[in-house]
Amino acid sequence: MLSKLFHKIFTLNNKPEHIRLGQKGERIAAGYLHRQAKMRILKKNYRDNTGEIDIVAQDGSELVFIEVKTRSREGCYTPEQAVDTEKQRHIIRTARRFINRYKLHNIPCRYDIVAVILNPNEKTQIRHTPNAFSPPGVYPDAHRDRGGETGRGDWEDRMKLCETETNNSTKCHSKRQKC
Repeated sequence: MLSKLFHKIFTLNNKPEHIRLGQKGERIAAGYLHRQAKMRILKKNYRDNTGEIDIVAQDGSELVFIEVKTRSREGCYTPEQAVDTEKQRHIIRTARRFINRYKLHNIPCRYDIVAVILNPNEKTQIRHTPNAFSPPGVYPDAHRDRGGETGRGDWEDRMKLCETETNNSTKCHSKRQKC
C-alpha cells in the first residue's frame, strides 16, 4: 500500500508541466460540462491505436466527442486554433472506432472543443464550442440527422456498458498498453 502511494506521488511530481497543465484543464472542462452544460461524462481519455479523445459525453440523445485545449495564458493563437485539420482527422477516426466498439452507429454525434485558459492573475476562462468541426463531406449539423433512431433503452444499455468498462479498467500509461 505504501509503495503504491509513493509511486503515485512520485509519478505526479515527475510529469512535465505541460502534461499536468493539460490534465488540470481536462478536469476543469469535465466539471464544467457536467455542471453547466448538463452533460453526462461517459469516458475521459479514451484511447485506442488511432488516437485519443479527451472526453466522451452524452448531451441529451447525442454522443459528444470533446477535445480540450488548455493554456496558461492567451497567446497569439487561441486554444481552439490548435485543433487543426490533422488533429480533427485523428479525433474523427478515434470517434469512429469508439462508435464501432460500442455499436452506436445510429446515435447522432458531434465534435466539440473546450478551451481552458488558466491565467494565474485572472479568473479561469472556459469556452465551449459545440459542433466545432464535422467529418469531411458532412455539413455542420447534418451528422445530427442520421436516420434509424434506436430505442432509448438500447442507447442507455450501451452507455452503461461503456461506463462499466471505464470504471473497471486500469489507467493506460502508453498507447500500446491494453486496458
